Amino acid sequence: MDEIAKFSRLVLMIEEAAVAPERWDPVVASIVEEIGATEGILFSPFLPPSLGGFWASRSIRPGHMEDYAAYYSDKDIWILAMKPEQLGTPGFVFRDDALIGHDTVRRSEFYNDFLRKLDIGRLLCGVVRSQGSAVPTGNIHLSVFRPMGKGGFSEHQQLLFQRLVPHLQAALKTHYLLRAGGNQAALAHASLNALALPVMLVNREARVLFANDQAREMFAAGDGLTTSRGTLEGIAARDTAAIRLFIAKLFEPGEGRSHQWTCPIQRSSGQRPHVCFGHRLPLDVVGDCAAGERVAILFVHDPERQVRLEPDVLEWLYGITHAEALLAVSLVRGLSLKQAARARGVSYETARTQLKSLLRKTDCGNQGDLLKLLIRGAPCSRDVCATTGLDRR
Repeated sequence: MDEIAKFSRLVLMIEEAAVAPERWDPVVASIVEEIGATEGILFSPFLPPSLGGFWASRSIRPGHMEDYAAYYSDKDIWILAMKPEQLGTPGFVFRDDALIGHDTVRRSEFYNDFLRKLDIGRLLCGVVRSQGSAVPTGNIHLSVFRPMGKGGFSEHQQLLFQRLVPHLQAALKTHYLLRAGGNQAALAHASLNALALPVMLVNREARVLFANDQAREMFAAGDGLTTSRGTLEGIAARDTAAIRLFIAKLFEPGEGRSHQWTCPIQRSSGQRPHVCFGHRLPLDVVGDCAAGERVAILFVHDPERQVRLEPDVLEWLYGITHAEALLAVSLVRGLSLKQAARARGVSYETARTQLKSLLRKTDCGNQGDLLKLLIRGAPCSRDVCATTGLDRR
């Protein structure tokens, strides 16, 4: 295979790694082989892999980079010999002998305590990404190495190395853009799944594009909203028609309108209807997640859901004592102040004193305001419900 063909093969591998991160190690291994090195690494020099630093290598393991970041990065004589403007210039390529003499390297703590164990003594390095780039890991370098006794890298090898760096820069930019998009989607899904109420994303035709875990549980129960072939339906044909009309209205044109509506969802159990809140999302919020479709978000509230509060949660939320939290729970359950005092075995005056303290600590003017605060401020996270026993229906 001639040199042009080999170079083209390397470029193709680099481009493939941009969309398939598991291929970065083979990319580094191929560069090491083509340059005539023995080891190599594409890495974040100031951030170890365990803290999110980028890392792909040939013959250099994550543990080596953890040791480097923890003990030797500030002793790296090659980095220390670089000028700040060189270290921050993407595309800058250098050889070890252009920075510092071999005898100085041999005498250094960095070589004797770290490099020597890895049989490394000669370096060819390029700054692929700098701290100023839009990369969460800061600087990213590509370094290839040889043992001290095998001689340095040639100008021809440096030129080949330099020609590869722009392709690495483009591939890493794509890599981070794709990863950022994936992280945002994963974060959005995790956030919606953490809620204690059903949430859905739907298009104009009432097709469900996303449903959180609570929504799926609601569909499975069949008591109100459900789905057929991925499209929302009610318990009867007229209910399905009402739901479809409700969703269609969310997408009606008109910039002056709020495009936010509510709709009752009848239930086969005979319980009070669910209340569905809908809001049309702007197109740029969804982006490619729904192939450019207009999307609405639906929240479903169950009026039969009982608000149950745990004293420990109230103590943490409002900075109140355990006794005050117990009183608050009794009041939310519908007991009068006298009934709450009797149930807890305290005097009415003690309960009054605790209520006054509750009002002061929560900035509420009266008992009615306090109850509104406690009910409306009930935690809506599934994790909080799971750990405290809150009703998550």
